[in-house]
Amino acid sequence: MKLNSIYKKISLIFILGFIVQVLLVIIFYRQVIENKIIAEITNQSNNRKTIMQEIATDFQKYPNRPVKIQQAIDTYSKNYKVIITITDLEDTVLYSSTSKLSNKNYIKEQVFIKIGVKKSYIVNGEFPPKINLIKNADKTNTARRVLIVIIFTVSLVTCILIYRILANPIKKISNAITSMDYGNTLIEIPYDKNDELGLLCRNFEDMGKRLKKSEETQQDLILALSHDVKTPLTSIIGFSKRLVEGKVKEDKRVEYYDTIYRKANDLKQLLTELEDYSTVNLEVKYDFLAVNCSDYFKELCLNLKAETDEKLCNFKFLNEVDSSLNINVDINKLNRVFYNIIQNSIKYAGENCLIQVRCSSDKGPVKFEIIDSGDGVPEDELQRIFDKFHRIDTSRSRQTGGTGLGLAICKDIITHMGGKIFAENLKDHGFKISFILPEK
Repeated sequence: MKLNSIYKKISLIFILGFIVQVLLVIIFYRQVIENKIIAEITNQSNNRKTIMQEIATDFQKYPNRPVKIQQAIDTYSKNYKVIITITDLEDTVLYSSTSKLSNKNYIKEQVFIKIGVKKSYIVNGEFPPKINLIKNADKTNTARRVLIVIIFTVSLVTCILIYRILANPIKKISNAITSMDYGNTLIEIPYDKNDELGLLCRNFEDMGKRLKKSEETQQDLILALSHDVKTPLTSIIGFSKRLVEGKVKEDKRVEYYDTIYRKANDLKQLLTELEDYSTVNLEVKYDFLAVNCSDYFKELCLNLKAETDEKLCNFKFLNEVDSSLNINVDINKLNRVFYNIIQNSIKYAGENCLIQVRCSSDKGPVKFEIIDSGDGVPEDELQRIFDKFHRIDTSRSRQTGGTGLGLAICKDIITHMGGKIFAENLKDHGFKISFILPEK
């Protein structure tokens, strides 16, 4: 039978469990009955032997007193419901029970007695079979049947409860998930119990909300990409067309070429961010190298200064690390972190802003700080600026461009290199992003 439903699986499990329980009960009771029967037979046999031995002992006490022997035989016969006869070796009956019992199916026991040198006797006992073994067996079979009925009833009730407690909520979850579709991920599962299944239902509902948020994020990303590609591309096409048509004066050509170059770099930056995004949270290979922190920072700042000079920004840097300090980093990816943060500062603080970069270490991890003179970030947005696709001011982002991936990429890189990254608004004015990296 092909199992395609949890109901069938549960039913099959309970049927198999019931069969196993019944078999175990049968085996157990059979073993118990057999042990009881063996013990009872052994006990009765021992009792018969004991009675016969007592009769033989009394006979040996009174070999020459027939009346005394007859009284003893009649006493035993009456008390134990046994027919007793005493014969000689030639099978001549010497003594016999006076009370005649009707024992059709009897169990015979014999004891040989020797008195003196020549006199030998045989004591014969006919014992009635005990029927309490059969009665006990019948009682045991009845108890076994009752127990089987109880097991079946409990199993049936348990199965019904499992259907109500487990299978129904799972069916509700399945129906809710089946109804989910692109654009329709918000679901409500009608199960409000405060248990593990209730938690599972709430988790599915939360998953639907996250999927809805993801859909909205994807839509925002598509709109952002559309704008961010269209804006520089329109400029490139427009300026290129005018140059091709020869409608640009000689003194304006350099300006047009420079604009085309900058817009093309904007497109390159956009594609680079998208490429970096594809590696966020993935196990990308990092080429770690041990580098001198002071030398690296000086060279980095020279490159950053050239970058900021193009935007007419006032750039300052301060190197406060020991000249012997080394760090273990992937240089290209760390450069990417600084470049993304500087570009973010220029984008939101504006051209002609002040950007300060500082490197320090106080007998511990190396700390890098990038401070700009912009207006900062709203406090309620501060903890989310490192989230993927998060854009602080959507309308402003449309004007300045950007996908909301730059700082998310920075966080991923710093985390992979064993560091931590933070953001904060300065009390006076400005915004600071800092991150720490472990020493080598």
